[in-house]
Amino acid sequence: MKRFLSYIFVVFLVLALALAMPGDYDVMRSLWPFMSSSVGAQSGPGSENSGEADENKPVTTMETDLELYRGNSTFIDVHYTEGDVVTVTSENPDIVKATSRGRLTAIKSGKSLVTVQVDSAERVYVLQVNVRVACCSYDSIESRGSGLDQSGDSPYIVLYRTCKKGYSGSVSAFGNDNGKKYTYSSTNKNIVSVSSDGGFKALKKGNASIIISEEDAGVSRRLMVISVTVGKSKKPYVAAADTDNWYKKALISGNSVTLGYNYHCNRQEKGYMGDIIHLSAVSYSIMNDKKAVSASSLHPSYQGTKRKVSDHISNIMPEKILLNYGMNDLNIYGVEGAADQYKAFIKEIHNADPDAQIYILSMTPVRRSSGNLAPDRIIRFNSLMETFAGKKSYVSYIDLYSGMVDETGLLKREYCSDGFCHLSDEAYKYWTKVLRKFAKKEIIKETKATDAVKTAVESGDAEDIRNAEALITKLSSAVKRNALSKKLYK
Repeated sequence: MKRFLSYIFVVFLVLALALAMPGDYDVMRSLWPFMSSSVGAQSGPGSENSGEADENKPVTTMETDLELYRGNSTFIDVHYTEGDVVTVTSENPDIVKATSRGRLTAIKSGKSLVTVQVDSAERVYVLQVNVRVACCSYDSIESRGSGLDQSGDSPYIVLYRTCKKGYSGSVSAFGNDNGKKYTYSSTNKNIVSVSSDGGFKALKKGNASIIISEEDAGVSRRLMVISVTVGKSKKPYVAAADTDNWYKKALISGNSVTLGYNYHCNRQEKGYMGDIIHLSAVSYSIMNDKKAVSASSLHPSYQGTKRKVSDHISNIMPEKILLNYGMNDLNIYGVEGAADQYKAFIKEIHNADPDAQIYILSMTPVRRSSGNLAPDRIIRFNSLMETFAGKKSYVSYIDLYSGMVDETGLLKREYCSDGFCHLSDEAYKYWTKVLRKFAKKEIIKETKATDAVKTAVESGDAEDIRNAEALITKLSSAVKRNALSKKLYK
């Protein structure tokens, strides 16, 4: 008798919770093991259906894709009639959690097939959503919906999704019985275009719906609505301090023009340009670097010691090396000869510090020509070095020249300090502007590559791995490339 009374008490407790939490089927099912075992099953009032479809009923199937970022959610709304049975399931709930109310939450990177089934009186409707989850530390593609809705109309499904401008996807519908035609249309073709076969593309920011309809014997009814919000892709936020810190373990080396940047940096606050190490000397050239080090030689000093540049670098071992050479070598070797000498010099530095990335700073323009220091020859020299950088994974090229010339092709007056080739403080402010802009672009690329590696490691998917590999190769920093590659293949 006591056991019977206890059982009755439990039943009333579950019923009370059910009234307090309508629609939260997952909670109720966990409390009452005698409820239907069909995950996410919902049915209209008085229905005796267990959630399993009648195999003799015709079936209409719809398929589409969906991308979510880890931690984002979206909704699938199901409008159904009394007596219909609705189930929402996720093939991989560790990747995408699907609740009985149609809420999809991205748990971790990977892929999962989410299936929504509406078993109505005369027909079964099935939506299969191929969901891909990726990591994104700076953006969101979350959407909101209302969940199941007993609207009294014939069943149809609404998928809410957010995507970025330029995104392409597809939707398709087909039945296992003949005689039906399926059409696809957009409520605003300027925002989302849809082709006759269900391919769609997000064209510009805004909201539009893709309508999937079924036509039978001249009668058309909607099966599904994809409510699309198109937004602009966000870029990772990069603070001004982050761009300076990008040069924290960097070194810059060159001639008197580069030495002027040393003086400029020394006049700024601590942390300016990451307190980059300066290794430049007056009248220094690649030819000078080949000579023996002596008390009278022009070799640059660092912490009181003179050395060849490559010897300094092998002791310091910076992560990034910025070079600004060539101006004092053009009149010695000519354009092609100076470029060849520079290439050999760079290879020597690479051998001294193989893990560092080398950045060629373009030769800057002159205010007046002198011998080989003329605009056409400087342009040719810069072009040769840029081509060389494009062929070497450990070399990158940064263009200072283009923004420093006037309409005649000479150094801008405000950027010149001596009427010839040396630079003013305004010119060095421009250098900093260019270098910060370059660092910002690299930080953005590094952030995207880091997210891609996290996605690939978490999912183990071959496509995600290839995407991460492609983004890693675009990074200029050899240290960052190597670090992310190790994480990807560990």
